[in-house]
Amino acid sequence: MNKGNKFRFDLWLYNELKKRHWDSFDLEVASGISKSSIEAYMKNRQHPTLYSFAKILEAFGKHIEIVDN
Repeated sequence: MNKGNKFRFDLWLYNELKKRHWDSFDLEVASGISKSSIEAYMKNRQHPTLYSFAKILEAFGKHIEIVDN
């Protein structure tokens, strides 16, 4: 994978929140993930577990899908 194409969860999360006019508290309520964890993700201090990522996606009406290349 080209280093320039690396997925940035923090930027993706920021943009998804902006699209919905949400803040970290709104996402905490919708996902059940703590506000402190969400803020750590947004500051790129930590990355979500697969469970937390799935809960965040669910709050946004999205899901994980594994497909063949």
